[in-house]
Amino acid sequence: MELHILPILTFLSVALVVCQAALPPEIYWKKMLPNTDMPKAVKISLPKPEYMEDKSTSVNVGKGGVHVITGGAKRGGGTNVQVGPHKGVNVNTGKPNGGHTNVNVGPKSGVGVHTGKPGGGHTDVHVGPKGGVGVSTGKPGKGGAHVGVGKGGVIVRAGPKKKPVFVGVHPGPNPFGYNYAASEAQLNDDPTRALFFLEKDMKTGNSMNLHFTSTINAATFLPREVAKSLDFSSDKISAILKEFSITPNSEEAKGSFGSK
Repeated sequence: MELHILPILTFLSVALVVCQAALPPEIYWKKMLPNTDMPKAVKISLPKPEYMEDKSTSVNVGKGGVHVITGGAKRGGGTNVQVGPHKGVNVNTGKPNGGHTNVNVGPKSGVGVHTGKPGGGHTDVHVGPKGGVGVSTGKPGKGGAHVGVGKGGVIVRAGPKKKPVFVGVHPGPNPFGYNYAASEAQLNDDPTRALFFLEKDMKTGNSMNLHFTSTINAATFLPREVAKSLDFSSDKISAILKEFSITPNSEEAKGSFGSK
């Protein structure tokens, strides 16, 4: 009797997935063909049990929405997709070595993307309906970068590395704030002494803004009423005129001291 391997493999594959995917191929063969041994060529061509387990896919549709899981969970891999009427969309992809990517899209929380690496590094991106955009990337204990864009302006932070950077842009009379730590300042643990105009930026045609913050200890002139109320010793007039090279009894001297 001639045995057609291709039709049998096709039949087994379709029957295995549609009817009784939980049964191993050998058991299904015995159930459907109890009086016929499985040919060696067919047995070799069938997928391995571990492959079937890792590559399996399940789809569940119910009141909670749609839930799709692809295999690989046994070794840490696989993809998980959830679509709910109130939870939005959630996608989680995993790899056997620990890497993964999470994507969340919610009706109220906005969009969130998180990628992780086996060494602990990660990248987070969040786009909120009211909170603007936030980006965070880095490794544990090795610094990273943070960028935030919202109603409060723009904030950029990078550190702790050899040259930590802080740039803040916000509404107000002094919108810019810089903190770029140079190596000399870092040696003294004083990042406030750092410069933010870098040599590579000092080029002809470049335009940069420098904002100075006001100090509370700035010296001011006394009001005229206060100055007139202060006692002044006339015994030192000669010494004062000599200090400023003014001739005594001259018009300049009379004008300086209000004498007539």
